[in-house]
Amino acid sequence: MENLISLLSILFSVIMIIVLIIRRNEKDYFIKTIFFVCILLINYILNLTGIIHNGDERIIIAILHSLSSAIKAFGLDIDTEALYGLASNNFLFALAIFLSHITAFLWTFLVVITLFGKNFINLVKINLYARRDNYIIIGDSKEAIMFMESLSLYKLRRTILILDKNDEERKKELMNKGFAVINSVISLKVLNKIGINNNKNKTTILALSNQDEKNLKVAEIVYDIIKDKFEINESNIYAYIMYSYVERAELFDFVEKARGRIKFFNVYEARARKFLIDYPITKIIPKKYIDTKMAVLNKSYKISNIFVGFGATNSQILKKSICNGQLLGCNYRALIMDKDINDKKLAFMNGSKGLFDNNDELEKLQEYLVSPNEKYNIEFVSNNVLAIDFYSKIIKEVEENDYSQIIIALGSDILTVETALELRQKLYELDINNKATIFAKVIKKSTYSKDSIINANAKINKIITFGVDSDILNEEYIISEKLDYLAKRVAINYNSKKNNLNDIIKNWDNLSMHKKNSNRYSAMAIQIKLNLLGFDLERDTSIDSISKKEFYNSYDEDNFLTNSLKELRYDKDKNGNFINNARNNLARLEHQRWNAFYLVNGWTKLPIKDIGIGQYGRQNELAKKHACITTFEGLEKLNYLQATKEKQNDDSIDFSKALVDGDTIYYDYEVMDNLYDILIDLGYSIVKH
Repeated sequence: MENLISLLSILFSVIMIIVLIIRRNEKDYFIKTIFFVCILLINYILNLTGIIHNGDERIIIAILHSLSSAIKAFGLDIDTEALYGLASNNFLFALAIFLSHITAFLWTFLVVITLFGKNFINLVKINLYARRDNYIIIGDSKEAIMFMESLSLYKLRRTILILDKNDEERKKELMNKGFAVINSVISLKVLNKIGINNNKNKTTILALSNQDEKNLKVAEIVYDIIKDKFEINESNIYAYIMYSYVERAELFDFVEKARGRIKFFNVYEARARKFLIDYPITKIIPKKYIDTKMAVLNKSYKISNIFVGFGATNSQILKKSICNGQLLGCNYRALIMDKDINDKKLAFMNGSKGLFDNNDELEKLQEYLVSPNEKYNIEFVSNNVLAIDFYSKIIKEVEENDYSQIIIALGSDILTVETALELRQKLYELDINNKATIFAKVIKKSTYSKDSIINANAKINKIITFGVDSDILNEEYIISEKLDYLAKRVAINYNSKKNNLNDIIKNWDNLSMHKKNSNRYSAMAIQIKLNLLGFDLERDTSIDSISKKEFYNSYDEDNFLTNSLKELRYDKDKNGNFINNARNNLARLEHQRWNAFYLVNGWTKLPIKDIGIGQYGRQNELAKKHACITTFEGLEKLNYLQATKEKQNDDSIDFSKALVDGDTIYYDYEVMDNLYDILIDLGYSIVKH
């Protein structure tokens, strides 16, 4: 009988231990009570068996004694006097007693942890994670939680979340989800407590508060920690600082000496950049518009960019579209509609004032170098998507232009999707659906944003969704900087011929925010230029690329690069004019893009009287003025003006050499001239479009 009780108790205890471990996070107190009663019962039976075996107590006393001992088992208190007699002679009984007490204590431990121990476990996690390579995430924003949820379990177990506020309820909520949480306002003291200065381990800090000022404060604290440890092996701290509404690049200049250890990113900017990379203008317009032999459009088409809603996302897309959505011979046209447009319009015009300056009269007086022929026609309209004339205005815009892209980004996903569906219906009704592409920005993946739902019956003019937060808020885009993969290589191509990974990273990290952005836009333009040549870009080594000869037969049909003398850099006719060919047209387009990048970022033209010698004689960085904001012909005049001034300043200088050394036009050719080798070395394939 005693052996049977022991065997059944052992079996029960093993099963119970497994159940308790599996359901250790059980929150139903009824279930916990059932567990307690079952464990109490088995301990009661075992204690009663041991006491009866001793035979020195009356039955009623034995029952009470057994109940008392069973309760004490939950505190790992074994009644050795009562149980020793049977346990010393029966191994199965001894094992049963051991396992039953372990089961009881495990129940107690888990209940105590549930009621009182979350903070203790949280403290243990923090101390453990602080001694490893870790992530420290600062801020209690949806972006912070989304980033953490994107991490693997391995990395999540190395991640500490600092709320940057005092909120006990929020701390409990996040601890219950398994996060290691510090409920404190960010400070140097808090970071030191979690081992920020431990050089043995790599610490990656992500400032993901929804307040820009708090994130900039984190950058300042981290900079103060590492500013005296700039040597590569003296600090193992890396910081990624999110910002949303800061427009002035100067606010980031204070960390330039951090050698890439502190990096800034804007979710809206990254979303917009990804949009332009995924959907360049040359993939939106009909292919028949493009003359691939000359890398230009067949004629001057009227292409419109319609923005419905002008929040942070569409504001960023507009800026990038102005830079990288232009085509030679076409004016840039944008229609921006928002119910509260006035303040946003003024802010945009003030930040990109160069787009709206009219220097025609001053150019006639030769106070400035000539401006490009292509103009910017940007119209802001105050309108509500619920108003009757809202759709009328868009329909009129689509009808008046050869092709339009409509980018809808409103306050909610459902409003955005429903507006897109209604607009498409009206395009169908007027049989002009082939003149526009509709994009809808959605924050998260959901049923009503699925392609199979919104395009269920759409054979043509499918609505394209973009902008899902989880596509951006992850390691691949923030830490690995996926969107900068090509831009980093473009940057080093401008600055040197080195291409090993360390050189690329060092070169990129030493660039200012403004120069990084310049290279980002240049890299984005590569896709457009390839499309204009009839090619496309694929990052898939399994796809066979066209040959180098085939690429240059299209790009450099006249074999200028292989046949010309070194001192001749450009394809010109006998009269010194640039020949109309693919290579020259793509270089012109590159300079047009460069002009737009500077104008949209608040730069204006530098007056001729202020032009000096050398690189810094072409720009006034503090005043944000640049002499190169001009045409190809203007650049030639600029080159001549600078060489003349240099000769006047030092008569011993060779004027011809000064012209070559001061040439800026070549920069507009450089990437495309070397493009094939750059892309192939990076694992890209150039394929026919």
